Amino acid sequence: MLGVMAALLIAVGAVVMVTAPAQNFGWFAYAPLSDSVYSPPRCSLPEVLGGRQWLGLVAVIAGLVLAGVAVGLRLGQRHIR
Repeated sequence: MLGVMAALLIAVGAVVMVTAPAQNFGWFAYAPLSDSVYSPPRCSLPEVLGGRQWLGLVAVIAGLVLAGVAVGLRLGQRHIR
């Protein structure tokens, strides 16, 4: 039952991440009109992902943790002979 819930959570999170609208970010490649060297600002993960994409990512991570718990419980059970 725990494994089914984990698989469902991973699948729903992946669908939410894929179907979420894309976040607008980036810069246009053009030569600046000065002699100074221009380097674009670095993009971090919070700037790239939108709200629904974060929700999907959290659901996938929670599903993976739940799957790990399910596998650990299954492997840790005593075998009666």
